[in-house]
Order: sequence, then C-alpha cells, then structure tokens
Amino acid sequence: MEMTNYQKALLIVHDLEDQYGSVAKAPKSNTKLKQIHELLSMPHKKSKMDVDQIIRLNYLGHSNAYIARATGLNKATIGTILQRNHLRKKQVFQFRVVAPDQSTTYYVDSLIHLYKLIKGAQINNNWMAESRLRGQGYSVKYGNYIWSNIADGCYYLVRGSQELQVKNGLDSYIYPNV
Repeated sequence: MEMTNYQKALLIVHDLEDQYGSVAKAPKSNTKLKQIHELLSMPHKKSKMDVDQIIRLNYLGHSNAYIARATGLNKATIGTILQRNHLRKKQVFQFRVVAPDQSTTYYVDSLIHLYKLIKGAQINNNWMAESRLRGQGYSVKYGNYIWSNIADGCYYLVRGSQELQVKNGLDSYIYPNV
C-alpha cells in the first residue's frame, strides 16, 4: 500500500528531529523542510527577516532573480513584497565602459544610447557602437553590474533617461521619469 503525503512528511519530520532535536530548529533553507512543505502543500511563510533581507538586497541593487535565489522565495513573491513596500527596482547594468584616459567610467545597458550621448552620433546597433568605442580607445566590458558595486563618481544611464547621472553614494540612484 502506497504511503500518503502525510505519512511521507512524518518520516521526514522524524529525520529532522533526529538531526536538529526539533523541526523548529531546522534552517528554512533545509531541503527536507521544503520537501515537507511541498508534500503538505504548505506555502513558505515569509518572516520579518525575509522581508528585511529582500528590502536590503533591493536597496543594494540586486535583481529579483538574485534575491529569489538568496531568500529561497520565488520572483513573483519578491515582486509582490517590493510592491507592498512601495519600492522600485534599481537597474542592473550590462556594460562597463572606461574612457581612454581612465578618468571616466560609464555603466549602461545600451552602447547605442551611450555613444549618442558622449559622441553626438547615431549608431544602429550595440555591436557597431562597441566597435567604434573600442576603436577610439575605450574599454568595454560586458557583465551584470549592480548598484552597490559601482564606485562613487562613475556615470550611469538608466533605461528611459536621456542624460547621464553621477553616482554619489547608495542613495543617489535617480529613477527615470517613466
């Protein structure tokens, strides 16, 4: 006879009690604890600590996907928590561009847009903009650059904005007027 989900969960509970002395002492990230929740269809309960961690990671500029992995919650839950707390996402930038003289660093998503702003010329695609920038001595690196890892004094360009901004501390992020 096949065991019910309740019986399967009970066996896992006994394993956790043997390991931690009590299920309550098992860390929330424990895979066996998550398995019990799945077997019993219990949604993961968000604690005050989870919400505080989500808010802190968002403040630093991490993506919802990163926050979801770090907290064990899903991206939709992260989005809901941010929305309920009236928080907006900071952009994760794809390109780091350094001027030939090393004096200026830019963080952007669109090399086309950056090229237009700093060179005053229209380019059709990121590849062409990258090629022209490199040809003029700029260093172009692709990556995922989060807000907290960008040094003060660097320029950044958020989607929807028509002007470069300068980072001056974690609280200096300027959201686009969308």
